[in-house]
Amino acid sequence: MSTRSLSCKVIVIICLSLRICCSCRNEKPADYIDPFICTQGDHGQWLPAALVPFGLIELCPDTWPGSLTSDGDFAHSGYDWSDDHIRGFSHLHKGSSGGTTVHDRAGLISIVPFSDAPGETFFQDPVLTIDKSTEKAEAGYYSVYMPEQKILAELSAKIRTGIHRYTFTEKEGNHIFLYEGNRSGTTGISCSMVDDKTIEGSIGNKYFVIRFNSLVTGARIWNGSTIADGSSFENLDNGGMICRFDNLKNKTLIIKVGVSLSSIESARKNLDTECQNGNFEKVRRDAAVAWNKIFSSIEVKGNNIDDKKIFYTAL
Repeated sequence: MSTRSLSCKVIVIICLSLRICCSCRNEKPADYIDPFICTQGDHGQWLPAALVPFGLIELCPDTWPGSLTSDGDFAHSGYDWSDDHIRGFSHLHKGSSGGTTVHDRAGLISIVPFSDAPGETFFQDPVLTIDKSTEKAEAGYYSVYMPEQKILAELSAKIRTGIHRYTFTEKEGNHIFLYEGNRSGTTGISCSMVDDKTIEGSIGNKYFVIRFNSLVTGARIWNGSTIADGSSFENLDNGGMICRFDNLKNKTLIIKVGVSLSSIESARKNLDTECQNGNFEKVRRDAAVAWNKIFSSIEVKGNNIDDKKIFYTAL
């Protein structure tokens, strides 16, 4: 082998080594988190929610039929990986709730985006298909595509605020349905549209303020049995609000939801403090930064990627 050839090979090896080292240095603890670990079957008691350390908000889909009473023993958190349908994206969940009687385990304060115009029976039990191959979750972020509705759903969170980003394909008929979520675990929902971009309400002692980046062009009430005119109701059992948005084709609908366990005023303050500008990508980046900051006190060395995923996900 010539000296020139040997020198070239040495240079290539050095470059590859430097590239590998740089790649390793760029990896952060949050990159190893796999939120889908422990989300299937009777021992799948966790959920792939968008959340931050010590956050009140655990924003995640409730899956169907796993979270229902009939199969509730297999979706302790309201989510089961085996399901390919969802009942909505809700904000307050109870992970690892095994050891209790079988009951509806869905979360609370649920939002269902849809494009088609379903019949009234849809609002009795709102269920939508998701494409499991598109489902993605990482520290502080969740996304999935709903093929029948042609909607891409993305979720992220602050401590007391959830943020949704829905990308619609259809030009008209874009809606969201806001309802309790876990209907068997509540005494009803109260809602009021205070302006054409804001909803305020409560479910028991869970208070929320919701803001949209687009105008609500129509609001109606689901009163538990039929659709009625109106934009305000009190303690409605199995009820909810249907909001329509026009001209959203290939655009994004941003929904910010501030939550409090004390009052509407506190929910509004939480929303204003944590998520005033509604920049979804910034919220997503901030969530990853928060996880990396709290993990920075523990450094795990070694080349076993699977062990690192298990460790940081469990942590």
